[in-house]
Amino acid sequence: MTTDSGSNMVKALELNKWRRPGCFGHRLHIAIERSVQNEPRVSRATGVCKKVVSTFSYSWKKQKALTSAQDKLSLPLHELITESLTRWGSRLQMMERVLEQEKAITQVLAAGKKHSTLHPPGKTLRSLNLSRQHLSPSRISQMPCQERHT
Repeated sequence: MTTDSGSNMVKALELNKWRRPGCFGHRLHIAIERSVQNEPRVSRATGVCKKVVSTFSYSWKKQKALTSAQDKLSLPLHELITESLTRWGSRLQMMERVLEQEKAITQVLAAGKKHSTLHPPGKTLRSLNLSRQHLSPSRISQMPCQERHT
């Protein structure tokens, strides 16, 4: 049985004396997370994205303004995505969505006085692009883990 490294799964398989090959996708995800854990550019880019996404997620007015800006700028009508520690690759998805919607986000944030400082400056956008490149291998970990029995 292929599992993650959850202690409950490990213990259950040990008790039943079953073989437990680790899931390649799960191990790859852990390796990627650990490799970028102390990278300051990735941390900064992630922090900026989280602040931007939370600004929109807590305000229906900003969500409505974002939809309007997306429409005016002929951007895809996508919602922003937040990182979830239990959803593999969600940090990369969040960064890609913020980059995709950058013009609409900038337009909405520039119109408001309170949150205009959240607009990522050029240096942060470069860090965001670099971070996206660092995290891109996590797409591999989204492939289903399969074992073939012959």
